[in-house]
Amino acid sequence: MFIAEQTTPLYSTLARRFPRLIGSEYLGSDVPRGSVSPAGLRNEDLTALSFGDGTLDCVLTFDVFEHVPDYRKALRECFRVLAPGGTLMFTVPFDLASERTIVRAVVQPDGTTRHLLPPEYHGDPVNAGSGCLCYQVFGWELITDLRNAGFSEAAVHMYWSRDYAYLGGDQLIFTATRQANIAGGAVPQSEGILMRPIPLWDRDPRFNEIMKSITYTLVDRIRCYMLYQFAMQAASLEGEVAEIGVYRGGTARLLASAFDSSGKTVHLFDTFEGMPSTDPDRDAHHKGDFSDTSLESVQRSLEGCGNVAFYPGFFPGTAPPIAGLKFSLAHIDVDIYRSVLDCCEFFYPRMVAGGMMVFDDYGFESCPGAKTAVDEFFRDKRERPCYIPSGQCIVIKL
Repeated sequence: MFIAEQTTPLYSTLARRFPRLIGSEYLGSDVPRGSVSPAGLRNEDLTALSFGDGTLDCVLTFDVFEHVPDYRKALRECFRVLAPGGTLMFTVPFDLASERTIVRAVVQPDGTTRHLLPPEYHGDPVNAGSGCLCYQVFGWELITDLRNAGFSEAAVHMYWSRDYAYLGGDQLIFTATRQANIAGGAVPQSEGILMRPIPLWDRDPRFNEIMKSITYTLVDRIRCYMLYQFAMQAASLEGEVAEIGVYRGGTARLLASAFDSSGKTVHLFDTFEGMPSTDPDRDAHHKGDFSDTSLESVQRSLEGCGNVAFYPGFFPGTAPPIAGLKFSLAHIDVDIYRSVLDCCEFFYPRMVAGGMMVFDDYGFESCPGAKTAVDEFFRDKRERPCYIPSGQCIVIKL
C-alpha cells in the first residue's frame, strides 16, 4: 500500500495499522525518485513513480491531484503501479455542479506558470511557511479521465457518520479499480509483464512536442492522440481540414501543428461566445455553456500557427466561404444535437474518399444529442459510425 503523504497524523495512524505501508512527499525534481532524505522522507512524483508495474494493491492520495499540473498523467501512473484488482482511493476539490474540470493554472512549454484564475494556494506539509498552487478544481469529467487512464471501475462516494461528525454533503471519496480478471481468468502475462496497451500517447516524440505547446484543452490525452493519428492519415489525402467547436483552441493547435507542412488550411468554426440554444429533449447542455472564451484569446493561443482561418458566429451560417471546398478531416466537437446534425449535413457531401469525420462527444452521457444526431444521419448511408473506447466516433467516407 502506498500513500502520497508522510508527515501527517493520517500517515502515522495507517503506518501503525499497516506495517508495509509506504509513504512519501514530493521533495522536488532534483531529488531522485524513491530516495529517502536525511529527515527520513521518501521522494515520489505522482507523474513518474519509482514503483514497478503492478506492484501495489492500493494507492491513497488525499487532496494531492489538484497540485499536479498534468493530473491525467498522474492517474495513468497510479494505474500502472497497481496490481490487477488494485484500488486507487483519493479526495480532491470537487465542484458538484460542474461537468468540466475548472483549470486555474497551467505550466507552459518554457516551464513558467500561467494563471487562468487568481492563484490559490493550499497548505504545504513539508514547508509550513509556503503553499502549494492549486492547478485545477475537478468536475464530473474526472470519472471519464479515470476510465481513460485504464481503470475498469470509477466511482464517487458520498458518506456520513454521526460518530465521526461527518455530515455528508460535499464529503466525497473517489475510488478507481484496475480490472482483476478477463473472461473469468487472470490478466494475461508475458514473462512477468502485464499485458496492457502500450501508452503510445506518452511515447510519440512529435505528439508530445505538440502537446507541450497546448496551454489548455478539455480533451484528454488519449482522445488527442487519436485525433493526431487521424490527422496523420488525412495528411496524405486531398482536401482541407475543419474543426467545428473550437472553445479555447487546444485541439485547434494540435491540428494546426499536425498539418503545418501539408499545405492544408485548418478552418476553425465557433461562436467564441458559448453554446447556442439547445434542445432540452435531446441535450444536457444549456445555452451559454462554455462562454469563457473569445476569438481574441483563441487567436493568441494559436499564435505562430500560420495555417488557420477563423469563422466566428453560428455554423452553418458562417460556412459559405468554404462551400466549394473538399475536406479530408472534419473534427466535430459541438456537443448538441442540432449542431452535430448541421455538421453532418454540411461536411458529409464534401468529404473526399477516405476522408474522416471525427465526432468527439459521441460516447459521452453528457452529450446524448451528439450520438442521436450521428446515428440518425448515417442510418441510410453506406458508411457506418465506428465507436472508439475513448468516447470518440469516426466515419470514413467511402
